[in-house]
Amino acid sequence: MKALKSLLSIFSAVAITAGITCSSLTFTSSVSAADDGVMREGLTAMQVSQEMGLGLNLGNTMEAYDATNCESASYTWIPTIGSNKTSNYETCWGAPVTTQKIIDGIKDAGFSTVRIPVFWGNMMENDGTYTINSDYIKRVGEIVDYCRNDGLYVVINIHHFDEFIIRRNDLESCKTIFYTLWTQIAEYFKDYSDYLVFEGYNEYLGGEQFDENGNLTALSTADAYELTNALNQTFVDAVRATGGNNTQRVLIASGYWTNIDMTTSSSFKMPTDTVDDKLMVSVHYVDNAVYWSNEIGSDWWMQYSIEQCEKLKSAFTDKGIPVFVGETTSSYPSSNYSSSATSKNSAETLDTMLRLITSYGFTPVLWDTPNSFYSRTSCSIKSSSNATVISTLSAELAAALETSTEESTEESTEEPTTEEPTTEEPTTEEPTTEEPTTEEPVTEEPTTEEPETYSVSGTIFVSDEDTETQMTVVAEAADGTETSVTATSMGEYVIEGLEAGTYTLTISGGKYAPRSYEVEVSERLSQDVSLNPYGDVNGDGKVTTADVGLSNSHAKGVSTLTDYEFICADVNIDGNITTADVGRINSHAKGVSLLW
Repeated sequence: MKALKSLLSIFSAVAITAGITCSSLTFTSSVSAADDGVMREGLTAMQVSQEMGLGLNLGNTMEAYDATNCESASYTWIPTIGSNKTSNYETCWGAPVTTQKIIDGIKDAGFSTVRIPVFWGNMMENDGTYTINSDYIKRVGEIVDYCRNDGLYVVINIHHFDEFIIRRNDLESCKTIFYTLWTQIAEYFKDYSDYLVFEGYNEYLGGEQFDENGNLTALSTADAYELTNALNQTFVDAVRATGGNNTQRVLIASGYWTNIDMTTSSSFKMPTDTVDDKLMVSVHYVDNAVYWSNEIGSDWWMQYSIEQCEKLKSAFTDKGIPVFVGETTSSYPSSNYSSSATSKNSAETLDTMLRLITSYGFTPVLWDTPNSFYSRTSCSIKSSSNATVISTLSAELAAALETSTEESTEESTEEPTTEEPTTEEPTTEEPTTEEPTTEEPVTEEPTTEEPETYSVSGTIFVSDEDTETQMTVVAEAADGTETSVTATSMGEYVIEGLEAGTYTLTISGGKYAPRSYEVEVSERLSQDVSLNPYGDVNGDGKVTTADVGLSNSHAKGVSTLTDYEFICADVNIDGNITTADVGRINSHAKGVSLLW
């Protein structure tokens, strides 16, 4: 609280100097008819992150502006477009005017979150007060309402305008301006429920500033981190100070350039907060460096992406801070693939990356612009393959969340049982004396009867349809007695002479992950069996990035493999599935080193 009071004092003093008046901070709070304004008690940022599922950016829309020559110091204010209506800006980068139908299609596709980037400088007067235009914030509110009508999570931020401000102002002025902006935004939306989340900035924290000669110049590393940390703190302080639901709202602190390496540095500091467990951190593009190196699909791609996720896990999620991947690639052009990639299918690559990100519990939000990944004309995902990726994974995440929620509910609703102590009076019994009795032993002649026996037979199917591997089939009885035969893959086996009872039937051989079946033998039994090679988790006869994604999702606890899928993924055969197994499966899929 001392820090907050100190910041408010600084703000008041600088605001007077800069000509920012109290009137510039006044907005009538808005709330959607579909948003009940409820803040769920005890809700944590981690729970919100899990519920967010998969997200989509409404890109090149409310953050669009006339950026002509914006890299120059001579670009001193935001140009007016057309008749200076909200639609002039919303559509200036090629987007149609956003409608409820467009948002409905996003919901129907399987997304649970919409991120709305916003350039708050549009339609703003250049009078030094940084007063957000009332029509512009109202239009942002309308789009938020479209999302809330569909029950979606909504994230709004300061996008590109952060770049404009940071480049042209020193740190103290930046703090004043952003405090002013976030106060207005938070006031307008403060009655919305916890399904509305604020994200401080976009990608420019730690970015370059114009020097006295009008040249963009990099800050020193120390100054860049100081600016990043200070502006994240300004964001949190401004929002919390507006009161109402904003005292409990989940907020997302932005990373240094949203770069994973820089944001996981010890120099990056999460802002302090007045409440516990209400902060997330934002980074962008887990595989960014590999993407621009045109090495997608290579062994390096997967190893690098896993390493980036491990850094985030260590720096944040292990400490209870959820990771919001606010922008992640939605489409992989063939030109960005490695020459060593075994697959150059964008949908498969997307599936692998989304499964990797969600396996760590992070929230991925696809970057999308008008009619790129999602068509705002047909209101659907353009590619049927991409549509399947999103609908399948979103359903899996929803099912996992439901299971987790049910387990948590059961644990929290179990009433402890208390037993009243009972007191018993001691009883005294008189000892009794009985005369021993002697019985003569009865001798019976043993009878010998041969038990009836049966057989188990069937075909050994293997997913890759190899016909030459020597296989062993063992039937183990309850007392540990084993009967075994040999056969070949895709061939038939017969085990004879089995007495009635329960048996464990185990099949193994060569490159195949062993598999066991429990069978009840009481007559001649037909039992076909099927096996996969190690690493072929999904049983399609191949080891691909799809198997990498499945095994990694299990390793990170996002989804659970079946018993046999687990055995196929446990290529180290140590009873666990870890990133070591994931790495070996990936190396095999890429042809770098083979499992068998």
